[in-house]
Amino acid sequence: MKKSLRARFTDEEKNDYKAITLKGLKKGQTFTEIANHIGISNSMVSAYKRDLVSKGEITQDEIDRAVRESENHKKAKLEMRIIQLVNEGKKYREIEEDVGYGYGTIRPIIQKLEEEGKVKYKKAGRNAGGELQTEIDDELLEECLKFLLMGLPPESIQKNLNIEVRIFKEIKKKLIAERKITHDIIAEKRAEKKAKDKERVYVLLLRGYSQREIISDLKYVSLSYVQELIQSLKDEGRITDEEIKMAKFENNEREIREQILKGLRNGYTQQEIADNDETGYLNREKVKWYKNKMVAEGLITEEEIIFQIVHQKELQKDMEMTKIDKNNLY
Repeated sequence: MKKSLRARFTDEEKNDYKAITLKGLKKGQTFTEIANHIGISNSMVSAYKRDLVSKGEITQDEIDRAVRESENHKKAKLEMRIIQLVNEGKKYREIEEDVGYGYGTIRPIIQKLEEEGKVKYKKAGRNAGGELQTEIDDELLEECLKFLLMGLPPESIQKNLNIEVRIFKEIKKKLIAERKITHDIIAEKRAEKKAKDKERVYVLLLRGYSQREIISDLKYVSLSYVQELIQSLKDEGRITDEEIKMAKFENNEREIREQILKGLRNGYTQQEIADNDETGYLNREKVKWYKNKMVAEGLITEEEIIFQIVHQKELQKDMEMTKIDKNNLY
């Protein structure tokens, strides 16, 4: 749900934004990249894209091809930088900081480059015979130790480090043998994290968060882990499916009200608020219903609404007159 009403744009601005969107799509840029460049939302970029495709200014095949070419270019550029850093003797952590990607992304790239003979870097994984190597690099040990101390479950660690189950077990065995961690500490950290995460999940559920949003908030966790915590809360009688459903409804309702109230206070008409709703949920009648309800609740008055609309139109008129005056200077 969009949390704020987007700005009102002139036809000239919209045409400019559409042209920039077209240029970005031809370069293979993502909606986010285009939106951030212009300063608008992803939904608006998506709407411009649909309009451009419907008018034949670009095809979906052209967009897909541009995206693939852009991704291949970014991948090649990343690999070239990694090759340079490895040849300079940089360790994984230094490479991560330089390129802005985590160990789980960097490690498979370096492994691929090693297989192609482009770099040489000690790695953990399978040897030429397909057997597990017993020698594991220090960076992998450090990363795994960090995640174990964070209390992450095995599957989350394996996913984030992009390693197999057997490699993870070998690393854990090595860390315990070197007395960097113990079974008791691992169990204690996991219990602490699970208890902390359960309380956080409870709070987020009451706020109306979806499971995907909860995963994003907690970080480093899987969907199955979040579902396990939710089920645990249900089993304990702390929350029910009906309460979760109501919380989602109230969250959406709150955001809708905030969006409409902000629009009214900024001098938007009911139709303009509906037109600017990127979710597609609002229409003029729904905006009117919410407006009347908020007036009855004393959040805003009819006089304020009228004043803001008139004030907004006067500002728009002044801007147009100023534009005309500037044009007359040339």
